[in-house]
Amino acid sequence: MERALEEFFTLCKQSKMSFSLIFIDLDDFKYVNGNYGHHVGDLVLAKVAKVLRTNMCAKDIVGRWGGDEFIAIMPNMDLKNAKKIVERLRSKLEKMEILA
Repeated sequence: MERALEEFFTLCKQSKMSFSLIFIDLDDFKYVNGNYGHHVGDLVLAKVAKVLRTNMCAKDIVGRWGGDEFIAIMPNMDLKNAKKIVERLRSKLEKMEILA
């Protein structure tokens, strides 16, 4: 992910392209691992990644940043539209169910 970010930022600087960046941090994720085990935590992370990938454009860069954190970079995305996408993602993630 870090390499993809470096390459993307270089491209943006050279082409003067704007972008929006979303940082997603899962609240109380330690509770999931602690109470249900790491295998369920892994299921949650995989499901979150799938929700992010399926609800963003193909040109967007989406990846796990660490632990329970994800980032998404949206090239040529203004703040107004980025906020709409963030709200849609938040809503989808809130409704997500995990069957273990």
